[in-house]
Order: sequence, then structure tokens, then C-alpha cells
Amino acid sequence: MAADDTLARACARVAEDLDGLVGRVVSRIRSVVPAYSVVAYQEQFDYIRSEFATMLDCLARGAALPADLVEKTREVGKRRAQQGMTLQDVVQSYHLGLKEIWSSLVEQGGDAGPALLDASSYLWDNVHVLTSAVAVGHGEATRSAQAVRVGLRYRLLEALAQGSGSVGADLEGLANRLGFDVSGPFAAIVTSAAEWSEVDVESVQAVLERTHRGTDGHRGLVQCSRVGDLVITLTQHSASGRLVESLRGHRGAVSVGVGMPRSGLAGAAASIEDARLAARAAPAGSVAYFEDDWIAALLAAHPAQCRPLLAAGDAAAREQTHLADAVTAYAENGFSVSAAARALHLHANSVTYRLERWAQLTGWDPRTFDGLLRSVACLRTRSLPGSE
Repeated sequence: MAADDTLARACARVAEDLDGLVGRVVSRIRSVVPAYSVVAYQEQFDYIRSEFATMLDCLARGAALPADLVEKTREVGKRRAQQGMTLQDVVQSYHLGLKEIWSSLVEQGGDAGPALLDASSYLWDNVHVLTSAVAVGHGEATRSAQAVRVGLRYRLLEALAQGSGSVGADLEGLANRLGFDVSGPFAAIVTSAAEWSEVDVESVQAVLERTHRGTDGHRGLVQCSRVGDLVITLTQHSASGRLVESLRGHRGAVSVGVGMPRSGLAGAAASIEDARLAARAAPAGSVAYFEDDWIAALLAAHPAQCRPLLAAGDAAAREQTHLADAVTAYAENGFSVSAAARALHLHANSVTYRLERWAQLTGWDPRTFDGLLRSVACLRTRSLPGSE
């Protein structure tokens, strides 16, 4: 844009009350965009004043914005991202600033005439240049912060998954940087990592962050990472059931294990192991809570030792499923033959016969403590991988 004397005089008149203009702009931005409360007033004032002074000088001379201002704007984009501001809020501040500086030019440039039209185009073009620089800086900082958090999540969850729950400065430091209260309660959720990419994991992380709710008046926290053949989610003050629903809603009916809530980093490691064992014991496409399914989970963790102990029941249940159904109904209905009969729509004598027949085939009488314990353990683990 060529220099114009009338426009240059208008720029000079606006610059005479630059502090007043910048004060109005800062107040307007902070009123319309509350997120700017995280930015110190003087920091914002000084930056906008420097930017406006350069823009007015370049406009008066018909010159392009200097490269150092564009670079400084990119750094501002980074800083605003680090301060937790969204790109939308930052860009909006530039548009608000443009309106104020344009209004001042119109007010002071009554004799500028057609030159003001050129000035309008010039200002919009340069605001586009500056907001593009802000977007680049904001994106760089956001990606960098995300990359750091991805690394922190992996390092913490890998250490805990390996059983490194003993409290140490390094482990505490990782947990603190991710926002965890190292002495607070932790609960883990585990699923198989088959067919999961890192993009999938980050997508689920974003979904869980959006959908989780804190409990007991605390802010909920969720951290998710792929560790070996597992995807591990570690939570604090978050409702596990809701997180599982979100996870399965995003990834489909995957098998999921949920660990018990346990305190401290040692508890976090234990909860991850709970969840791993529960996931292994969960029937395909279902959810297993260690707190509810601990018998099956612990038996599944030691198949070589446990399968021979339960072989008699496996054979009986495979060949005569109606006997297994009678044992299950008896166990689930208060150890009452009559209640089990009602659940199965049978006569009580039929249930009694089936319980006795089960005892004959297996050597386990379900009406005794030991016999019922072995029978239930066997039937609870029959659906596990390798049980047939």
C-alpha cells in the first residue's frame, strides 16, 4: 500500500493517545473473553501497545509488518497455549483489537477519504498475518505439551504395570506432573491393546477427559496409555462405571477389567494388576470388576495349578449342563433348594436329585462348604480362555 499524507496524519493523531486506546482495548478484551484473566494485565497491555505502535507506523508509511513482530506474535501464541487459553479466544482478541483501532482511525481521519478504504484492507490483511502466526505458535505449544504428557503417562503406567509401586521420588514426580494426588485413591481399567494405534489411545484419552466426572467433590483425573499388550487407564476421583461406558462406546464391546480402588502409588500398581487379572477372566466382550469376580480372576492367573483341581467339575459340566445349572442356581439363591427350584422352574425334588448327581460325578457335595466352594470356582472359570 502506498503512503498517503492524510492517512499518515490520522495515524499520528491516533498514536498521540495510544495508551488510552490500548487501555480501552485491553478492558474490552478482558470483558468479552474472560479467559484472559490468566494473563497479567500489564503483560497484555505492553504487548498490545507495542503491536499497535508498529501497525500504525507501518500503515502511515505503507510498509509491510516487520518479520520480528510476526515472530513475536508466534511466541505469544505459544505463551497463551501454555497459559491454558484456547486458540479461538486468542484470535477473538485480535479481532476486538482491530475494531478498536479501526474506529479510532475513522474518528481521527476525517480528511483521509478514500485512503481509509485502503487502510481497512491493510488492517484486515495484517490481522490475518498475525492471527496465522498466533495459530502456528499455539499449535506448536499444544503439540509439544501433548507429546510431553504422552511420555509422562507411558513412563508412569509402565512403571506401575511392572509392579514398581514402591514410593520413590521419580515415580512421585511423574504422578505429580500428571496431576495425581500420590496419597489419594487410584483405580485402574485395562483392556487388550490388540488393533489399537497410538492415535486410538489419544482419541480415547480425549473422550475420557470429556466424559468423566469427579466424585466426592474432587476434580476427576484420567490418564490412559498403551503399555505392552494392554491399554491401561488410571483414574482418580472418577466414576469407573461411567469411564467404562465411554471406553466401550468409543471402541465397541471390548473385554474390560476394572481394578479395586486402592490408595497411594503402591495401591495404583495393585489396582492395575487387579484390572489385568479381571480383564483376563472377563468373558469375550464383557466387563469384569475384580471386586466382584476375584475368584475367577485369581484362578485364571494360575491355570496350570488350578485346572487339574477343577477337572472333575469341568467334565461333569460339559457333559451334563443341567447339573451345573442346578449347582449355580443353588449357590445364587441363598443355598435354598426350594428357591433354586423356583428359579429353574423345577420341582424341589428334581433340584435335590441334580445336586446329588453332581456330587456323585465330581466328589464335591455342593451342600457342604468345601464342595460348594470347589463347584462355584469350577463353574465361574469354565468360560475363561483355555478352560475347555
